Amino acid sequence: MIFPYEEDALYTFWMKGMLIPLDFVWIDGKCAVADLTANVPPPRDPNQATGLPVYSPSRPVRYILEINAGDVAAKGIGIGDAVRFSGFTVAVPGCP
Repeated sequence: MIFPYEEDALYTFWMKGMLIPLDFVWIDGKCAVADLTANVPPPRDPNQATGLPVYSPSRPVRYILEINAGDVAAKGIGIGDAVRFSGFTVAVPGCP
């Protein structure tokens, strides 16, 4: 799942309601991988709404891509990698 925002910022995410572990790919406004958070576990209780850990990038980003845990390593995704979005019906500003 991709989360696009209007501007770069230090967005935070949590795993409320998630049933599977995820990798977060934090992407800046120039469409480069800014940071990675791998193997984020789901909460023990998917109904838990308080006290959950929050995750954020080390620097401002514009897009957050959630993928299956382990995909960052399996696909060799690294900080600084260029990102290209495809399949969108509108242009993604700042990206090829």
